[in-house]
Amino acid sequence: MKTCLRLATLAVLALTMLGCDVIEKAINAPPKGSLDAVLLCMKENADKEKLIGEDFIERQCVEKHQLFSSRQPSESKQCGAWVTIEPKGTSRIEPSEKCINTTDRMIISLSGAITINNLSSDIDGSGLTYSETAQGKSNSTRIDPDKTLHWNIIRTEHVWPDQVTGNEPYCSKKPDELCVSWSFTGYHYLKINI
Repeated sequence: MKTCLRLATLAVLALTMLGCDVIEKAINAPPKGSLDAVLLCMKENADKEKLIGEDFIERQCVEKHQLFSSRQPSESKQCGAWVTIEPKGTSRIEPSEKCINTTDRMIISLSGAITINNLSSDIDGSGLTYSETAQGKSNSTRIDPDKTLHWNIIRTEHVWPDQVTGNEPYCSKKPDELCVSWSFTGYHYLKINI
């Protein structure tokens, strides 16, 4: 009983030492993932602008407050992409202009995956095949709702097996051969709270 009383007394003492401003600020803080949270972060760090620059402060505040969704950023049926495979380097997914941000959020970056299907596993001569996937992310950007995802290239660093030449057809055209497919795996975003 004495321990609980001491802890309660320490808690009350700590709250009074923090002051009303700190408590009020914590209660009234905008929710994480909102534009207001980013703006408040930028305002609180404006005094550092001469040392590190406004752009750096903005990027850091966005990164601190952005949220992630594993849902699809575009529900458009016509959404497609050009996939470029570099067997020993940076492969790319380039969404077409028909890929539209169908969310109600400002997309900050896109995540995606490239998969090579029907790779041959000749270790034991069994003729078994397997798939290999590489994950990647686009650079920071801003894509408003109903705007295109085009020009937001998802890059992935991956060394593919020797069978991969970079000229593989899309699996939608030749699903039984060595082929490539792609997908969005999610996106980072800010809630638009206007």
